[in-house]
Amino acid sequence: SADAAKVILCPFPSKERNKSNQVPQIKRPEEELQPGSPVKMKIKSLRGLEVCCAAPVGLQGHLHATQLVDLGELGDDGVTPLDTVARKGTLEARILRMKRRAGEDKKAKIWHLELTCRPSLMGALGLKDSSEYESALVKWPILTEGMKVAAAVQSIQKSHLWMEVGSGIKGRVALLDCSTDLAALKSPGEHFHVGQVFTARVLRVKSAQKELDLSLLPTKQSRSIARLSKIQDGATAAILQLPGKQWGAAHVTELFDVWAKNPQQRLKVGTYYEVAILDGGEGGEGGEGEGGEAPSKRIEVSLRPSLVRGAKIAADEQRPSSAKDLQLKQKISGYVVTA
Repeated sequence: SADAAKVILCPFPSKERNKSNQVPQIKRPEEELQPGSPVKMKIKSLRGLEVCCAAPVGLQGHLHATQLVDLGELGDDGVTPLDTVARKGTLEARILRMKRRAGEDKKAKIWHLELTCRPSLMGALGLKDSSEYESALVKWPILTEGMKVAAAVQSIQKSHLWMEVGSGIKGRVALLDCSTDLAALKSPGEHFHVGQVFTARVLRVKSAQKELDLSLLPTKQSRSIARLSKIQDGATAAILQLPGKQWGAAHVTELFDVWAKNPQQRLKVGTYYEVAILDGGEGGEGGEGEGGEAPSKRIEVSLRPSLVRGAKIAADEQRPSSAKDLQLKQKISGYVVTA
């Protein structure tokens, strides 16, 4: 009858349904495994930026968030790979490094495996040498200035981000090196999230002191965000801090498109401004000079909207870029810088 109970049979036996979640047993890790070997492990927990997993017999796996994505380009948007991995029951990865340690009873041996799931390293076994997997593990000794690394957001502060480039290796990213978006610099907590992974560049590293400075921005830009550090009288009216531990100087004629009276008074120290890079100069890099002051040689920048955002300006507001732009009896405007 229509009310009779119905029995629906699953076409797959229960053993086959659970087969995908089974983790193979490795009895002799020292013989069966090496850097580059594929492993399948069961996810146990998510601790900070690391996925912890296990497999028999005595295998403990550690997968850092930065080992889930390949390196991209500086300035790319961040991704959150941990959001998907942490929900899976098992994990397929490749080994970067193996370390053997004594267990709690001092007899059993526990193998700790540093893992990777980067697509470029997950190809067929034998296509890559084991040394390529070992070199993909970020360690303090291999970090050098200018090197590109994957970095995961660990915490968000008012003036900077803390990011991890590997297990236990943390670096600092100043706000100016986080984004070219003014809104992100003013409210970093609304634009960055713990667990996001970006491609970063090493600005400064001191391995012995465990100090690391990073940037998420490309090296060469025609426009940038700068923080006003100092206002002064004379031809050089403003000193600004730029991304990449660089410093910029703005000539008094490069503050506004209009010929304003006392233009320096319209600026405010500590404020972020959009600037156009006019000349890289020499010695622009290198951070602060003695006593926290900016170095004597700086990058020439402009705050003028016509150069920063392409705003139109009147003919009488044009600035000569060199002596070749000047003609006899030509009318020009300017500021008195010495008297």
